[in-house]
Amino acid sequence: MRSLMSAVCLAGMVLFAGSVIAQESDIALTGTYWKLMESNGMEANRAVNDREPHMILEPGQNRVHGFTGCNRFFGGYQVDGDRIGFSRMGATRMACLHGMEQEGFFLAALEQAAKWQLKGDALFLYDTEGKRVARFKARKASGVSAR
Repeated sequence: MRSLMSAVCLAGMVLFAGSVIAQESDIALTGTYWKLMESNGMEANRAVNDREPHMILEPGQNRVHGFTGCNRFFGGYQVDGDRIGFSRMGATRMACLHGMEQEGFFLAALEQAAKWQLKGDALFLYDTEGKRVARFKARKASGVSAR
């Protein structure tokens, strides 16, 4: 009886811990304006016309769009639990004096992304080996479009 009670308590603690971990953020992955803070170890900065690099994952559409620091980009995404993948990516092809290196790092990070995690107002993307490839900060996306 005592071991049964211990097992029930342990199971409850595991379930409770899992719900706390899942709620590390009140911000949704989709429908949020994600300002790029870092990609593949490079700190992000504003480039063209003082516009910040960012992305928005459209809810229910599996479409992503944003700005790299030089060009606008678009494509598809898939989420399954903590797994994420980006596909069918495209971008405008403007040549920029500033922002081209950042664009390369940003698009490479999306290509490498395999897992995602929300902590507070931050979104982290990781590759298949668990290395962080991008860090974003949330802003409300209402009325914001990169198209």
